[in-house]
Amino acid sequence: MQANEQKEPWFIKLNPNGRIPTIVDHSRNDFPVFETAAILLYLQQHYDKENKFAFDKDKDPNSYSDMLQWMFFAVGGSPL
Repeated sequence: MQANEQKEPWFIKLNPNGRIPTIVDHSRNDFPVFETAAILLYLQQHYDKENKFAFDKDKDPNSYSDMLQWMFFAVGGSPL
């Protein structure tokens, strides 16, 4: 990405922020997903039907909430 390909029009169509990470799910009509947390949630929602990599929000709501808190902390970072 040294040539700033992520700022070219074809990439901006996938991610309006012009940043990485961005994925394109070719199994779902070339659906683009960007931002780390959104990508992780998307992959779990569509490809982890047995909840091996996440917690079920209905069966284990506390663990699901903990998972989200750590995910958003990792993405947002600490103000310290």
